[in-house]
Amino acid sequence: ISQNFICSVIKMPELDGFKVVEQIRKLERKLGQKEVAILGLSADVTGEVQDRYKLEEVGDYLGKPFKIGELKHKIRKLLNP
Repeated sequence: ISQNFICSVIKMPELDGFKVVEQIRKLERKLGQKEVAILGLSADVTGEVQDRYKLEEVGDYLGKPFKIGELKHKIRKLLNP
């Protein structure tokens, strides 16, 4: 994996974004690579979903709809911890 940052919708019609993150993390561990920063996007911002983001190793999330300034802030935060 050679990306520095991934931004992905979590709930997609034919693909579970959490499964995508799980596969990315497994591959990183297998290859001994540093974790790529992942920002999940979701219309569901309940506490239950927020807890799942932490559990599933998503770096951070942003609820939809969002403002471009919020997106920029989250990206900066993930890339410059």
